[in-house]
Amino acid sequence: MIYPSNQDYVSYSGECKDGIFEGEGTLVLANGHRYSGGFENGGMEGRGVYTFPDGQVLDGEFMDELIVRGAHISLSV
Repeated sequence: MIYPSNQDYVSYSGECKDGIFEGEGTLVLANGHRYSGGFENGGMEGRGVYTFPDGQVLDGEFMDELIVRGAHISLSV
């Protein structure tokens, strides 16, 4: 399911429960950042990949919207 944008994000494609992001999905933020992975209670939770507009990537385990375990991958163009 794809959800319409708001001020903070451009789009969300994935699972939802009671109008809140829940399960697996992809969120594209208005600032160009992108997160694909697990969501719980509307926030990044569990396994995921967070990509910055400049190509840098955080790949790992998220808890309370912060990466707690994983790797930072810097991609040079």
